[in-house]
Amino acid sequence: MFNRLSKELDDQDDSGITIMDVTDMPPLPRRVMILLLRQNKALSLVDIVKVVQQEPSLLVDAPSKEAIAETIRELAKEGWLVTLGEDTGRITYRVNLGRSKGGNELAHGFWTLLEDKT
Repeated sequence: MFNRLSKELDDQDDSGITIMDVTDMPPLPRRVMILLLRQNKALSLVDIVKVVQQEPSLLVDAPSKEAIAETIRELAKEGWLVTLGEDTGRITYRVNLGRSKGGNELAHGFWTLLEDKT
């Protein structure tokens, strides 16, 4: 599902992803990534499911918990998400962002661009 973007990641020197990579994702993975980017903290699967299912209009239909869990597993497997808390039993996820060469500033209208794509 994310093979092309994963290849681009492998070709980069930095670990993680750039923020603009998110705009090329399919709707459900993009929604999960946007949620985690906006929250700016690690969230559990339960928290992610609750928020994603509350906003089904962005995805036409509300995705199942299983579909969201599978998406999160794929995102983590492909390096888009970092899994935290495996040793404590409280697993949470956060976005694995790479640093861009232009610094940490987001482009003007970034959130609008992402929302337009969803």
